[in-house]
Amino acid sequence: MILPPEIEAPPFFSICIPQYSRVKHLIYALNELQDSSCKDFEVCISDDVSSEPEYEELRLWLAQSSLVYCLHRREISGRYDKNLRTALGLAKGQYLLLMGNDDCFQNRDSLALIKKKIEANNFPEIVIPNYQDFSNHQVVKRIHHEQLHTGGIDDAKALYRSFAFVSGLVLKRNLFESYDSDCWDGTEMYQIGVGCAAILDGARTLTMVDAVIRKDIVVFGQAVDSYQNRPPKDAGWQIPLETTLTSLPVVLLEAFNVSKKIQPVDKHDGWMRCARGLYLYTFPYWIYNYKSAFGFKAAYRLFHTLKADAVASKNNHAKPANNLVSAYYLVAGLAILALPCKVFEWLRPLAYRIAKSAN
Repeated sequence: MILPPEIEAPPFFSICIPQYSRVKHLIYALNELQDSSCKDFEVCISDDVSSEPEYEELRLWLAQSSLVYCLHRREISGRYDKNLRTALGLAKGQYLLLMGNDDCFQNRDSLALIKKKIEANNFPEIVIPNYQDFSNHQVVKRIHHEQLHTGGIDDAKALYRSFAFVSGLVLKRNLFESYDSDCWDGTEMYQIGVGCAAILDGARTLTMVDAVIRKDIVVFGQAVDSYQNRPPKDAGWQIPLETTLTSLPVVLLEAFNVSKKIQPVDKHDGWMRCARGLYLYTFPYWIYNYKSAFGFKAAYRLFHTLKADAVASKNNHAKPANNLVSAYYLVAGLAILALPCKVFEWLRPLAYRIAKSAN
């Protein structure tokens, strides 16, 4: 492990990056970070057993950089969740800012803007900003209103989907120390579980409309591979697809289990309210994504994979939806399958507003 030099006081930010393989994209982001107008940060990188040449390239670059950093190389691959937990565990900062290894800040003042908003809102426990595409600069508005949320089941229901994209998420370090758990390992959604559990217990969450992150760095004309470039293998119509989406109900269920303040009598009802959002909005949206990217057969297989009974069976827990929600999901999913993609794109802004207003 390579430790940072001694510093007088903990930094305001620890920028925590789970790293595997994408060294050139990460170095691009780190190189820009050297020019940040806010200097009150350290960089904490956990490498999940990248190849020796890639790791050495990163190590040598960091050694000659101006960054305060900590670089740790795992001995055994832990995949995303364990690697993220390792990166967070290296941190000494007051706030942990999560970053993917192929994303970067929007400009040199982005980190300073986040700090300014934190200070202006009396140091909330969580911050969720917007982000934009690296290449076309299109803003993804996971946040529509700048607001300080005070926590509880309603805020958890409204905000948990905003944790799906990791870069730019900010957590107070004591939240990580309080809610860190291996119960989310293997889901690839660790940050959703921690964030949701903390919000359930009253963590104040600042939602920022500013797009302070650029997603999917392109280096030497190459972007990082995405799911859209990995079509599923052809198989029968009833053959389930491999997808982490089947873990999402379990991530939420464990968030309620980890919660320290929600009473047992309220946990099932609260979890069901969150699960309803999955089956009414999140899963149908992903069915459309697969239909748009891979065609009708792949979309139908995903629809079949995400049925409540199938998800429950895969994760060995009770059916994560009541009959009414399952019926609505059946209708919504079939409607998405039947609707031409061009029509859905035309209706998409309206559908998004309806989904947000339902929170």
